[in-house]
Amino acid sequence: EFEKNITAIAREFTSLIENANVPIFGIDRNGYINEWNRITAEITGYSKNEVLERKWIDFLDPRVHEEVRGVIQKVYTGVSTSNFELPLVSKSGKNLVILMSISPRLDGNKNIKGAICVGQDISEVILYRQGLEKLVEERTWELNESLKKEKELVEMKNKFVSIASHEFRTPISTISFAAESIRNYFHQLTAEEIQRKLIKIEDQASHMTNLLEDILTIGKSEAGKIKVKRISLDLKEFIDSLIEEVRSTVKVKRKIKFTFSCASSKVNVDDKLLRNVVNNLLTNALKFSAADTNVTIAVSDFEGSILI
Repeated sequence: EFEKNITAIAREFTSLIENANVPIFGIDRNGYINEWNRITAEITGYSKNEVLERKWIDFLDPRVHEEVRGVIQKVYTGVSTSNFELPLVSKSGKNLVILMSISPRLDGNKNIKGAICVGQDISEVILYRQGLEKLVEERTWELNESLKKEKELVEMKNKFVSIASHEFRTPISTISFAAESIRNYFHQLTAEEIQRKLIKIEDQASHMTNLLEDILTIGKSEAGKIKVKRISLDLKEFIDSLIEEVRSTVKVKRKIKFTFSCASSKVNVDDKLLRNVVNNLLTNALKFSAADTNVTIAVSDFEGSILI
C-alpha cells in the first residue's frame, strides 16, 4: 500500500510539472536531465525525448558553465537558489534568459538526488533592459560630448577674447598716434605724409572691423543664431577679390599664388561666412609665415564637394 501511495504521488508530481504554466526541468546528481515540461519544450524548441538523459550544461551558453556549476554545487549541499538568471540557447540558436529558482530534490530518505528548476522566461525583459541600458549609455555619451564641446567653446571664446583684446590695442594705438601727429604737426606735414597717415588710419580701422566681425561670429555661433544664406556666385572671382583685399592690408607686399581647377566656378554658398573663413586663413597665412615665402591657395573638386 505504501509503494502504491508513493507511485501515485510521483505520478501526481510528474503531472504537476508537465502541466505547469512555467518552465520546469529537473536534473540528477550527475547533471543529466530527468524532467522537462511542456513549457520548457515550447520555449527552447527541444522536445522531452531530445533532452532526457543529456547533460543540461550542453544547453547553456558556454561562457556561464563555471558560474552555473558553482550554483548547482551549492544546491547539492542543500542551499536553494532564487532569482538566478540562467542563459539557455534554444534549438534555433536563440539566446534565452530564464529567471530560475533551483532547489534540492530529495528521495524517500531525504537524501539529495538532484535539483528541480522552476523559472520564468524573461528574455524579452532582458532585451528591453539591454536596449534601455544602451539608450542611456548613448544619451550619456551625447551629453558628455555636448558638455565637452561646450567647455571647448567657452575656452576657445575666452582665449579668443583675450587675443582680440590684445589685438585691439595695436590698431587703436596706431590710429591714435597717426591722428595725434596730424593734429600736432598738420602745417609741417606734406600732403603726401598726411595721405599716408590717413591710409594707415583707414587700414587699422578696417582691421578693427574684421576683429569685431570675428567676435560677433563666435558670439552668434555660441548662441546658435548663425543662419546660412546661400547665394550663387563665381567662386574664382570671389576668391580673387578677397586676395586683393588682403594684399591691400599687408605692409610688406607678399606673393599669393592662387590656383583654381574646378570644372565649374559657379557655387551656392553663404558669401559672408565664406569671406570670413578665407579672409582669416589668408591673413593668418601671411601673418605667421616668413616674409620671403609664398602663400598658396588652391581650389579643386573633391568627391562631389569643393576643397579649398
